[in-house]
Formats: sequence, C-alpha cells, structure tokens
Amino acid sequence: MQFLKSPGVPGKSKLVDDGKAVVVCANLKAGAKIPAHSSPKSVLVTIVKGRVFFGDGKDGGEEIFPGKAVYMNPGDLHNLEAIEDSELFIIHF
Repeated sequence: MQFLKSPGVPGKSKLVDDGKAVVVCANLKAGAKIPAHSSPKSVLVTIVKGRVFFGDGKDGGEEIFPGKAVYMNPGDLHNLEAIEDSELFIIHF
C-alpha cells in the first residue's frame, strides 16, 4: 500500500509509475492552459481543489470541480484550462 500526497508545487509531478498505471498530480495556476492532446491509455481525472474547464479538444466540454471526475478512453482528444488555482490527480491505466 502506498499513500499519495500532492507535492504542492506548480506543474506536474509523477507520483506512481508501476508499469500498469501512472498517477500524476498537476497543480495549475488560474489561466493555465493545456492544449488538445490524447493518451494511448485510459485516463481518469479527479479534481482535488479549484475549477477547470475540461474540453473535448474541439468546441465542447464542461467545467469540473471537486466531486466531479472525467473518464477518457484511449485516444480521446482533450484540453483544459484552469479557471481557478487547481489541483488534479490524473490516473493513466
């Protein structure tokens, strides 16, 4: 068992990479944008704090915040923009 904690520094920090799953913590300042991209793995994104607009890489999307999560299939295009200072856990599996 491993307990994970955010390092609390801006940017992305890889917390786990065991060959099956990768867990990343992303701390984003308000206004930070991540352009459209995809992952070869399934991805689950949970918001720990803040608010993020999570786009479908085109012109759709939804605001997510603590209590909401986003699941993506391999290859799903997505982009995001931090509406507030935000912290996310991103799980690739």
